Amino acid sequence: MHLRRTLTHCRALAEALANAVEGRFPHVFSFSTESKVYAAAAACHPKFKLRWVADVRKDWVKEAFLSEARNITPAVSEDDHRVPAPQTATTGDDFFDFHDLPQENEQQTAANRVTMECLQYLEQPCSDYLDTLHQFPAVKQLFRKLNAAVPSSVPVERLFSSGSVICTPHRNRLSDKEI
Repeated sequence: MHLRRTLTHCRALAEALANAVEGRFPHVFSFSTESKVYAAAAACHPKFKLRWVADVRKDWVKEAFLSEARNITPAVSEDDHRVPAPQTATTGDDFFDFHDLPQENEQQTAANRVTMECLQYLEQPCSDYLDTLHQFPAVKQLFRKLNAAVPSSVPVERLFSSGSVICTPHRNRLSDKEI
């Protein structure tokens, strides 16, 4: 990784941590079809984009990001992208009248808009702030889909379960200060 080459202090620690993470989560760093979602999740974060991946893998990550963005194309609101067409008087010549395009062509146009938006997003410099996502509605929606924390009550349930192990009749003299 790029970070490993630039470190002067604690290089051994950084390498050990990176190797441990890569060993613990090989499916994430394998650059296979299973890891495309993880790559897209990192690419849609304004702080990371494509700077975390080696140059030889940037095209793969970019394609994974664009592929995930195309998958959400129907869910992207048309209001986010559509520019209102100017109203003109109708004439007898309908050669330039394109209002009756098939729906498939509209979906292709929406997919092209999302792709262009994603490419523009990747061209912008990295930012520490998520506010930059407001400029890119499709990327913002993809970010919410891929980087949302799943709410779970498991840690709280474990905490209460461990409390019942500590506060037993055998330990009835324990107070809040001693626990």
